[in-house]
Amino acid sequence: MKKIINLLTIACVIACTAMAINAQTNPEPNPGQGWVFPDKVKNQTFFQVPEREISNPGPKITLNASQTVPETGIAATPEDIMFTIQIASPDRYKYPDSIAMKVKIDGKAIPDIKISPLYKRMEGKNYLETLGTRMNYDVFRAIANAKSVEFKVDGMVITVGADKLAKFADLVKTIG
Repeated sequence: MKKIINLLTIACVIACTAMAINAQTNPEPNPGQGWVFPDKVKNQTFFQVPEREISNPGPKITLNASQTVPETGIAATPEDIMFTIQIASPDRYKYPDSIAMKVKIDGKAIPDIKISPLYKRMEGKNYLETLGTRMNYDVFRAIANAKSVEFKVDGMVITVGADKLAKFADLVKTIG
């Protein structure tokens, strides 16, 4: 079951990336919405928050979120959203097949979120790992509207303030 979930997550990321490339190779930032990739052929739009680099002691960390919506608009609130964390480490690749990410929203712990490695590559002298999950939309909305969020991934604590969460809040406003 875990392998099926991992494969589905990877397939979603690949499909979203392919749709974005196919829709428009040079997207324009849209104030309040991040990057917008309209696809008139498929009659849908791919929204992506530009990567948000987090000032954190230790490795370079970026957060990202994306969602594809029909051109006609969203009939209902989406069930989930693609959420990724990229971690660049000078040491080695560190993350196993699946990790239980602990999250605190404004100091209050929520149930663990399963996050899986999507891909690994070298970036200069650093080992870059992208971890991703299809996050429940209500959880994402709570994160986007928080003053502070703490993610704990395999022992590493990532603290994110409201200033870095602002684009996620813009995405929530756009999607609904």
